[in-house]
Amino acid sequence: MSTVSTGFSDHSLLKARLNCGFKGTPVTRYSYRDIKNMDVDGFRARLRSSASFTNPSTDPNDIAVQSEDDLRSAVETFAPLRTKRR
Repeated sequence: MSTVSTGFSDHSLLKARLNCGFKGTPVTRYSYRDIKNMDVDGFRARLRSSASFTNPSTDPNDIAVQSEDDLRSAVETFAPLRTKRR
């Protein structure tokens, strides 16, 4: 550490070199679906034309699987998963 005269004051400037590591903020990744801007009419039309709507299975377990597959496919098409970081 050293002092430097400012020349115009009775105070001195302190000058020092600090060896401090700077750790930036950690990068955070997050995933989301932009459902606010998706084509709702297209999404509805896709679900209405899906097999779970036009030709549903008679077995309850198959209906659940069929519905989930059709819904997942429609969501992936109209609101794909996006990943960002900040």
